[in-house]
Order: sequence, then structure tokens, then C-alpha cells
Amino acid sequence: MPTPSLITRIQTDPAYRAVIRLVGYLGIGYPISREDPDRLYWDFGKKRVQAATDQLIDYDTEAKIARLKPGVAGYLSHCSARQRSGTIREASREWHQEG
Repeated sequence: MPTPSLITRIQTDPAYRAVIRLVGYLGIGYPISREDPDRLYWDFGKKRVQAATDQLIDYDTEAKIARLKPGVAGYLSHCSARQRSGTIREASREWHQEG
């Protein structure tokens, strides 16, 4: 069975969506407080959360901020704009065709 694409995991895996909500579009101060990851570990399991953070987050240690990776932020921005005028499924289809 092939590994689902990152976009599919963002759409279907609650752990990925929780990490995205935690970091937010503008980022979050780094290092992240222990309470937030611990809560996610409790809800989804440490391996699953770590897999999501590895694929979704870039860490800027000089600026002390964790941000969504550019491709993830771009995809979410695209979907957000599309949700205002269409469906998320259409946005995903367009993203795949453009990228």
C-alpha cells in the first residue's frame, strides 16, 4: 500500500491538523512549551505527532520561531481562499494540477 501524500494526510489525519492549528499560519514561539506537545502526544501518540511535525514545521532557532513549511502554508492559504468561493475538494484538485 503506497504512503499517502502529505496533502492527503493534512486532509484526513487529525494529528496533522492539530499540529497545524498549534503552529498557526504565522508561527509560534520556539522552543514550544512542553504542555502543548504533551497534550498532542496524549491525544495522538508521540510517533504520530513527531511524524507530523517533521513534515509540517521548519524551526528558525535564530528568530526563535517555528513556522509551517512554505509548501504547507501555501497549500493552506490556497485552500482557505478556495473555501470562501468553493469547496476544499476543488482546492485540493487545483493544487495538485498547479504543483
